[in-house]
Amino acid sequence: MVETTSDDDGNLRNDTRRLELENSFPLDPARRLRGGAGEALLEWALGLVEEGEQRQRKLNRRAAASRSDTVSALLANLAAAALNRVDDSRYAAVPFNRNAYSQSPLSYPAMVLARDKLLAVALIDYQEGFFRDHPIDFEMFGFSRTSRMRAMPTFREKLTELGVKHRHIYRLADRTIRLKASKADAGPEPKEVKESREVLHRLNAKLDACKISLPEDSWDRLRAKRLARIARKPSEVEWKGAVLGDDSAKSLYRVFNGEWNRGGRLYGGWWMCLDKEERPNLTIDGEPVVELDFSALHPSILFNVIEQPFEGDPYFLPPYSRELCKETLQRLLNRSVKQGGSEIKRAQKNHPPEGVAFATFLADYIAYLSPLVKHFGKGLGLVLQRADSELALDVLKRLDAQGIVALPVHDSFIVGTSHEQALFNAMQASFKDMFGGAPEIKRTPPK
Repeated sequence: MVETTSDDDGNLRNDTRRLELENSFPLDPARRLRGGAGEALLEWALGLVEEGEQRQRKLNRRAAASRSDTVSALLANLAAAALNRVDDSRYAAVPFNRNAYSQSPLSYPAMVLARDKLLAVALIDYQEGFFRDHPIDFEMFGFSRTSRMRAMPTFREKLTELGVKHRHIYRLADRTIRLKASKADAGPEPKEVKESREVLHRLNAKLDACKISLPEDSWDRLRAKRLARIARKPSEVEWKGAVLGDDSAKSLYRVFNGEWNRGGRLYGGWWMCLDKEERPNLTIDGEPVVELDFSALHPSILFNVIEQPFEGDPYFLPPYSRELCKETLQRLLNRSVKQGGSEIKRAQKNHPPEGVAFATFLADYIAYLSPLVKHFGKGLGLVLQRADSELALDVLKRLDAQGIVALPVHDSFIVGTSHEQALFNAMQASFKDMFGGAPEIKRTPPK
């Protein structure tokens, strides 16, 4: 715990330290080191861990493998943070309780040993976590915080000495399917989810083999935006997730929410966290890219399922802004009966024109989308995500069969410009096969 002081300078230091520690990402237990440089770093660190260790007998094969995996995972996370292209000052949030490792290939004793050895030789900056059951200093510290660690200059020098780069960090293939906040009756993985695991393994191998790049001026703009965001709202230092600026994050995985029929979207690729304005600057194996996305996908799915074609843009009803319409439709589809259903009382980020009550806008908009009214307030958002995740996988499978690497961003796809027509055809065919009808597809050209 950071000690507080009464003087202004001390309070400022403590507040700065707190914000630094909040600028963290959770330890990814699936990360590992590889290649000559990665293996050299792991061997060096294992030597440090074993140095001076008083053991009466050698570790058995299983315990030695678990220790190696644990140290490799910790080093890979620290290295990924130290090599981050947007913010290399982030901490890894590492849990130090046995329960956190009960269902993991990592070892709690090995994680403690690695922490202590790295700390003893000043390779890491470490701040122990805490938990409180009463709100002492809540405004300053909160009730709890996982332990934090990040690479010190000596650790960074070792990365440079050994030549460790992003390509020497990878994610294990067995973490491609994740069920978050699993319900007791969720049941085993459905057949189609198991099949998607194999698809993802194949896609990830091809993503790993290709070079996905962004020019340095894009990275400069992203760094400037992050600093401006922190200056404007310091409490939002954890901006854009753990993989922004992390070139090693190329493996895709699916995340389901509580049940297998909810969620299932793809995550994990660092390009997913880019601002939309920067994505056209990407290259895949040196080739400029084009991005195609399904326009108004969720309402389009619903209109096709109920076989009532819709003329116009479901997200735009003049004189109201498209942002307001899109935000409101998402709320109407996401809100469950327990959350009040479609009885929305006020706007959120976007508002109607001056002088127009939100209730007036809402009545106009619901009338505009009248065929969908029976689907509002039923909590269909995650169910629709399940449908759009299957659509995305089908598009990726069609492209993979043609030897084309695509970068998914939920309902959009990025490919080299020479593959634009193949992507367009795949998106059309997948949507028609799954939902019927022809989708509207938008194009974002390369810069």
